[in-house]
Amino acid sequence: MKLKKLKIGRKELSGNLLLAPMADVTNLAFRLLCRRYGADLTYTEMINVDALLNESRKSFIKGLSSEEDRPFGVQLVGGCPDKLKRAALFIEEEYRPEIIDVNMGCPARCIIGAGCGSALLNSPELVYSIISELTESLDTPVSAKIRLLGREEKTLEIARLIEKAGACARQDGSTDVFR
Repeated sequence: MKLKKLKIGRKELSGNLLLAPMADVTNLAFRLLCRRYGADLTYTEMINVDALLNESRKSFIKGLSSEEDRPFGVQLVGGCPDKLKRAALFIEEEYRPEIIDVNMGCPARCIIGAGCGSALLNSPELVYSIISELTESLDTPVSAKIRLLGREEKTLEIARLIEKAGACARQDGSTDVFR
């Protein structure tokens, strides 16, 4: 069976095996190990934009990468379009990832309590604002991690809204979001 290639912005991956961002797991050492066993794209664990903008050393370390870890993506978590933009601009300049992903799927109480992660899915206007703000401000392609909602139609509505706002991860260069 031939693997479908994945295209993110102008970057075409050699395959479609992605290592998802996982809190307290996807550090650089783990990502390099996954590369050795076939990962085509890795993601950092989620980086809190407030911590990053407050110059948290731990947040800076989460974004570290190496040539062996390319292509890689950085995942940000936050609920304010302006803070997400400022953090993403810093990430783009400092780490030069191939993609910046916004976490809109984490269901952890501390994340949704702050209005971030999957809490964003209850505010389609805010989702659109965040993604469009990032895609208009960055040279780096933007994606969003979402979770399945109670109704399939609602999940697809959010996915289409994210695509309309400018997110750009596609299989085989098609014009459809992931299926």
